[in-house]
Amino acid sequence: MNTRWTVMVVLVLAVVLADGCSRQSRLGEYYSKEHKYSIIPPASWEQFPGKMTDVRFLCPVGNINVAVNGLSRDTSLEEYALITSNPRHKIFQGYCQISFTDIDLGNAKAKRRVYTHTYNDDEFYAIAYIVVKDRTVYTITGTTTAENFSELEATFDECARTFRVE
Repeated sequence: MNTRWTVMVVLVLAVVLADGCSRQSRLGEYYSKEHKYSIIPPASWEQFPGKMTDVRFLCPVGNINVAVNGLSRDTSLEEYALITSNPRHKIFQGYCQISFTDIDLGNAKAKRRVYTHTYNDDEFYAIAYIVVKDRTVYTITGTTTAENFSELEATFDECARTFRVE
C-alpha cells in the first residue's frame, strides 16, 4: 500500500509540475491565460485590471494598456491598421497622427502608431502597437502627457518589445 501511495503522489506531482511549467516565465512577466499573451511591464509600475482593456499598468505620469479584440474574419496586420487609421479623429478629440511604422515585438510583427490627442483641454501623446494574429487584435497603448512623452517613449517601446503571443 505504501508503494501505491508513493506512485500516486509522484504521478500527481508530475502532472502539477508539468502543467505549471508548460511555459517558461520571465521575471516580472504578466501572462494572460485567457488571451494567451505575455508582457513585462516596467518594474515600478502598478498593475490594475483594465476597464475597457485586459490589463493596465500605471506610473504617476503615464499608463500602458493591453486590449484584446476578436475579428469576424481573417484580416492582415496591414489591412487592420489601414481600417483603424481613418476613424481615430472621431474617437479622440484633436487627434493627430505623428508617425506610423513597422516594428518587431517579441515574437510578432506589429505596427507602431504615434499620435496626439486632447482630453479636458490637456494634450496627450500616445503610442499604439498593433498585433494581429489568428483573428485576434492585440493593442498595447502607452499614454502620457505632452511634457512627459520624451521621458517615457523609450519605456513604452521597451515594454512593448517584451510582448509575446503564445
